Amino acid sequence: MRQIPQLELADCRAIVIAALAKARLAAFNGKPTEAMEAAINGERPALMQLSGAMGEPSLAMAGGLPLLALGVCLGAVGVSGMTPDLDGAIAAAGAAALP
Repeated sequence: MRQIPQLELADCRAIVIAALAKARLAAFNGKPTEAMEAAINGERPALMQLSGAMGEPSLAMAGGLPLLALGVCLGAVGVSGMTPDLDGAIAAAGAAALP
């Protein structure tokens, strides 16, 4: 089993804000934030403007997954505080645990 490092209280606030911002963008766009991050780093840097257009903090970094049912976004899961791969894996496990 992998050991998760202990975090300072100040780190926790930043992690929660980042997780909420990832979830917000995933819900707004209906796509995983990891895909948006890849697009921004690749062929679509203009996607960075979405955060400003939303009027609330949002992050295009791995760890945000939309919760879709019949093609409709019902919400999202946002995870932050680990590596991008772990944030994405934990978000996917959380989403998969929902009925």
